[in-house]
Amino acid sequence: MDPINTYIDQFIEATISNQRARLSCDAEAANQYFTDADRYICEIKRFPDWTASILPLLKHENIAVRIRAASILLPFTPIRARIILLKCGFAPGEDGFEAQMILKAWDAGSLEFPAFENGSVVYKSQRNE
Repeated sequence: MDPINTYIDQFIEATISNQRARLSCDAEAANQYFTDADRYICEIKRFPDWTASILPLLKHENIAVRIRAASILLPFTPIRARIILLKCGFAPGEDGFEAQMILKAWDAGSLEFPAFENGSVVYKSQRNE
């Protein structure tokens, strides 16, 4: 398997595990899976044309994967990502709320994105509009 696809599969798995942990109110596990998903995104971003590999996740069957993929793609495909987040924002419960909050932070210019710095995941603001 191509290395980027391995990271994408790991990102999907961590994102779905995060969603399950949140639904079962396991904050410690949810935080760990969130960090894992961000680490995989950082690895994915090391590949040229990585956005093309993430775009198909906007149609993933799991809403949490669609939301996370859209949030990562906002600086690169803002219209497409916004449409996904707007649609997901109508979902009941925490997933819909998360999509709405991501858009609110993006519009306010306060949304932060994972990046590697000195071997650790850090969060930075990024807007490429």
